[in-house]
Amino acid sequence: MNTIVSGLRSVGLPRQVGWTCSYTARVAAMLCALAAASTPIDVNAATLATTLISTQVTEGGPDATVAVQLAFDVSENPATCQVTGTLSTQTGSAVAGSDFQTINTPFALTLTPADASVQQQITIPIINDSVAEPDEGFDTSIDSVDLTACPLGVTIVKNTTVAITDDDAGSATFTFSASLVTVNEIAGTADIQVALTGAASIQAPFVASVDVTTLDGTANSNTDFTAIAITLNFDETQLLQTVTVPLTDDLIPEASESLSIVLANGSALLDDQRIVAVAIPVPTLAVNIIDDDVPGTLQFSAGALSAAENGGSTIVTVNRVGGTLGDVSITYAAVAGTATVGADFTPVGGTLNWPSGDGAAKSFALPIVDDALSDPNETITLTLTNPTGGATGGANATVTVLDDESPLDAGGDVAIATTAGATVNASFFVTGTPPITLAARLGTLTPTVLNAPGNATYTYVIPANTPAGTTLNDTVTATDSSGNVANKQITLQVAAPAARNLTDVPALTPNQLALATWFDDFCPRLAASGANTADQQDLFGVCANLRDPATTDAQVVAALDAINPEPMLSAASTTLRLSGQQHGNLEQRINALRSGATGIDLAGLNLNIDGQQVSGAALQSLLETLTGGGASADDFGRWGIFVNGRINFGEKDATQNQTGFDFDTIGITSGVDYRIRDNFVIGAALGYSQIDADFDQSVGHLDIETWNISVFGTYFSADKFYLDAALNYGDNGYDSVRHIVYTDVGGTVDRTAVSDSSGVETSIGLATGYDFGHGAWTFGPHIGSFFYDVGVNEFRETGAGGLNMVVDDQNAQSFTLNGGGHVSYVITPAWGVLVPHLRVDYVHEFQDSRELIGVQVAADPFSADPLNPTPTIILQTDEPDPDYVVWSAGFSAQFINGMAGFINYQSTEGYSDLTLTELTFGLRWERSF
Repeated sequence: MNTIVSGLRSVGLPRQVGWTCSYTARVAAMLCALAAASTPIDVNAATLATTLISTQVTEGGPDATVAVQLAFDVSENPATCQVTGTLSTQTGSAVAGSDFQTINTPFALTLTPADASVQQQITIPIINDSVAEPDEGFDTSIDSVDLTACPLGVTIVKNTTVAITDDDAGSATFTFSASLVTVNEIAGTADIQVALTGAASIQAPFVASVDVTTLDGTANSNTDFTAIAITLNFDETQLLQTVTVPLTDDLIPEASESLSIVLANGSALLDDQRIVAVAIPVPTLAVNIIDDDVPGTLQFSAGALSAAENGGSTIVTVNRVGGTLGDVSITYAAVAGTATVGADFTPVGGTLNWPSGDGAAKSFALPIVDDALSDPNETITLTLTNPTGGATGGANATVTVLDDESPLDAGGDVAIATTAGATVNASFFVTGTPPITLAARLGTLTPTVLNAPGNATYTYVIPANTPAGTTLNDTVTATDSSGNVANKQITLQVAAPAARNLTDVPALTPNQLALATWFDDFCPRLAASGANTADQQDLFGVCANLRDPATTDAQVVAALDAINPEPMLSAASTTLRLSGQQHGNLEQRINALRSGATGIDLAGLNLNIDGQQVSGAALQSLLETLTGGGASADDFGRWGIFVNGRINFGEKDATQNQTGFDFDTIGITSGVDYRIRDNFVIGAALGYSQIDADFDQSVGHLDIETWNISVFGTYFSADKFYLDAALNYGDNGYDSVRHIVYTDVGGTVDRTAVSDSSGVETSIGLATGYDFGHGAWTFGPHIGSFFYDVGVNEFRETGAGGLNMVVDDQNAQSFTLNGGGHVSYVITPAWGVLVPHLRVDYVHEFQDSRELIGVQVAADPFSADPLNPTPTIILQTDEPDPDYVVWSAGFSAQFINGMAGFINYQSTEGYSDLTLTELTFGLRWERSF
């Protein structure tokens, strides 16, 4: 039949149901007759296919929709076509039952002559899970097709792929296996385990990775450990990795130190296709290094021990902690407390010895005497005396002998946490001579009389209106048949609102996060151990109010900023940025020397007396007149004396790490120099400078005073080449006042903390250049290099109660290279000589790393704990700008009446968040009398 239809098409017969033969050719007539006698049939086939209606199928919905469609390829259809079948699904990369539901859905399509196409839509449910996985797909298929009722030729396109886009990130996290690691220096390495948890929430196969770096704390990577920067890789078979940090075992006795391990950039690659982030809830782990280069402390394993009266002997252990250097020994003894020698225990004594390097525990036996008397529990005192080898002896310990003859006892006091409206039930065991009568002040007891030692239950219903945070105290009284009385205290603590974690506050800066992490770690420890001093009690209140859910996120952020010891953290960096006064004054003198200055030079000093400006040049002229002329009149003319002054002022903008502040500085330098040759001068100078920095929002202020001593020299040739050098040493004093003001659920906190410190600074500078002359113009290039080193000793605050801070030693360095040019022009008006000048320098800073500064809270009772100290708070300063431009402009003038002067303005451009300007000026008056 297909051949006949093909022949019909070749001779151009009309496309209709009844054929009209209009050709007389024999072949055509035969074909027409055959076609007219046949069942009518469409000469154009129909197509049965599936179409994906949901072009973007996401795992979270909506479900996939597939249309089964029967279509004809022309606008007129010659016959009705009915097709039936089923649409089914087949597993692909997506798995039936896990990613989608299997279907086997029947369809029935009827295409009438009036239709171009007809379709039936079928929904395929997509399964939404919580597992992160690659995008997947599955196939649909047309099966069991029945074309009996369709006279048309039908082409079946059976398969369509449905792609599912995953919308899960998984809940995997990278965590440290410990919250704090303590290791002895002698161990050689600190081993820290990092775990991938929640791996079941990401589909295998996967490769997860996290970057691991070390961060200096009080331990330094140059001297105490070797810094690491590695990437750990995990998969479904390896969920735990060990990070090894090499430790430096030196022979230097020192305090315990700490470093931090930092996790960053957690991610997982799923089946080499999709990357999802892996959370790092606690990115920093503190590692404490215990020094072993001291003899150590010999101490009992615990301050309070117990021994059963019928136990025979109890073993007492003495530990060597904090160091193993040298042979050491100590004498031990057991003496009577409330226990009686001979009746309750046998006294012992002796010496315990440790060779050098031995850190193992030593022990001795303490014999206990078992009597038949019903005694209260009694105590024995253990002592350690006469430590040798430089070791330190620990405190005494107490052994409590527990009587086994059942005296009247209702058990120890108990504290029960509860809530308003709750029913408290507490069971306890009562011993004594029956009958034993029980009574309570608030609660009830069941039973009220015991005819033999046994259990009793205390019951009390907390009133529903009891405020959270209330403590209720009750007493259970037990009375035996002999009239003996024993009391048991029951403390009922009605729960306060659950504390919140400060680290949950969103968008914290690095320094805010460091303080928040410290509070979240420290506050529960303080609550568990108890506050013993007034400052610790105050700190406990700070913890409770800051972590109270009623304190808003905005109040927490403001409090963390207020608690941050900004003025002290800025000590080293502020000194470093603004400590150029002495070099500037020396540069001014050196420039004058190359211009021929000799004798006494006070031109750079300007005084204000009773509101009247008095120039240093006038003082110089008066001094030379009184001494009979300038020093250059004789051989003393090779000597020079000078005084120069300089004023700086500006502001630093606030950043996410540091608060902004306004500052002003003043510096004065006085010195003497000697001209060895006409073109070679050396000298020495003494300088004083003061920096006053006032921090924004009344946070506080920092005052810095510096005394400097310097040596300098300059060499210059006749053709204007010059080489300058200066070396400076300074002694710094720091005074800090910090205002701590914030509001929390408890109201307004307003404290003032004061502290002081000291430090030193050293610097060296080299500069060279060349001056070209052309008519009235002088110009040329120059280059220089400066190195500054600033050290600041520890700050320790007072006056702010529990919020007093201790800021560790600071050190900051700067090494710069500058290059640029200078130009000046001589103008000679009728009244004298005027020389305007301009200088521009491009400066590159090579020491371009931020400072990391350790901070502790002074009232922290755990900071000196050798086994589990509170981690140091590591705060950071801003990174210094690597490149900036310094320019200056001004003029000098010489007047015909003997008056001379200069003025110069200098500014720094391209220094992020810092505006630094400088103004220098001076006058000189020369006159003969």
